[in-house]
Amino acid sequence: MVRRRLSLNLLVYSLISSISLMVYLQRNSVKIHNYTFNIINLVNNIKAYPDRGYIHKLEKLFSGFLVPCSSVQSYQHTQGEAINLGLVLINTGLPSTSPDFRSDEFVYKSVRNLKGILALTGDRPIHFIIVTNPSSGSWAGQIISYCITRRLSLDIIQERWFRWRNKDRLPPLKFSLVDSEEILNLNPDFIQGLFDNREPSTAEKNKYSSTLFYVAPLYHLAFKSLEKLLVIDSSDLEFLVDIAELYDEFNELEKDKKAIMSLGLDLAPHYYNQLGKYRRIHPNTEIGKPGRFQGFNTGVVLYRLDRMRESEIYNKFLSSDRVSFLTKKFMYKISLAEQDFFTNLGFIHPELFNILPCTFNKQESIQYLAPPFEEIFDLYHDCKEKKDVKVYHINGCGPTLELCKHQDMPGSRLQGDKTYHFFHANFEVFWE
Repeated sequence: MVRRRLSLNLLVYSLISSISLMVYLQRNSVKIHNYTFNIINLVNNIKAYPDRGYIHKLEKLFSGFLVPCSSVQSYQHTQGEAINLGLVLINTGLPSTSPDFRSDEFVYKSVRNLKGILALTGDRPIHFIIVTNPSSGSWAGQIISYCITRRLSLDIIQERWFRWRNKDRLPPLKFSLVDSEEILNLNPDFIQGLFDNREPSTAEKNKYSSTLFYVAPLYHLAFKSLEKLLVIDSSDLEFLVDIAELYDEFNELEKDKKAIMSLGLDLAPHYYNQLGKYRRIHPNTEIGKPGRFQGFNTGVVLYRLDRMRESEIYNKFLSSDRVSFLTKKFMYKISLAEQDFFTNLGFIHPELFNILPCTFNKQESIQYLAPPFEEIFDLYHDCKEKKDVKVYHINGCGPTLELCKHQDMPGSRLQGDKTYHFFHANFEVFWE
């Protein structure tokens, strides 16, 4: 049934495109040989895709079949070693075997994120490693399948100029769905330590109360056959470059011999706020101030899994006692899951963390653009010019002060200001 559905999808798109193109040609008196050329491209693309086994791979993906983490291997191809791309896709809402593409905000944003990645990808193979669970496997597989089949269909029926795509066809792809519980069970003592040190509000209502947000520190134990893994936020990113350009940052990480991962700074005075008690006791500390010690953001992380496995220092901190030690030392409770853990560990062992350029994780939240932080906000938030940004992270609140409910805050220098906002428009949405 899945094979028929996918094949029918491609056929319907092809027929619609052919009819539309014929009408266009007639109206614009375009010579018929141009249309013949388009048909030749159409046929060539249809012939090319079966060789890459997409139908078989998508059938398996659609079913939600999970594989053991130990079986996840590097994907070797004649076009080169694949990008190991990790995503966490777990349905935390109402139980459902099918994603709601119309009204589920997380699904909509995840599709938008994946569409952008697939539109700009080049020739380098991609190995999608999807962290999910048994009840969400098919749900997650359908999200990925939808994005892949949509791109395949567009490749068949549209020239590259019709909508921007880096290449006229997708690179070789591989998919592995794994169970998050399998990862969590590798070190339950550490996971319990993270849970025991959460803020009370996090335990009650914060989205980071789910166990799925605590798997990242254990990736090196789960994927023992992998040396590198790029993990990105599933829903809040917008890529402006080929994802291979981000993956190439592993070359910079290679030069930093002691570092076990590369991640960006948190572009807000969030940890300055969290560390209020600590800073009062240590007034001369650099921790929490703008610069190297302003805290991390885990929306984009490049993990050197082999180095993580080899690091005695890192693995020593994967225990409930060490989590409690860090929490007590810096005097704030965990609210942002693994991000807080990596940040605290980075305060005392900065050599373990390479700083990813802000252009690969340009966060746009203006949550802290309000008293008492508005005077220092830009010191944390400044990055390079917009033309240099490669990956946007649309996190937190915004794009206007009104949406963050800051515009009427007493004493704010921006009170009533309707000009200070983040604006980044993808005009394609207006005619999709």
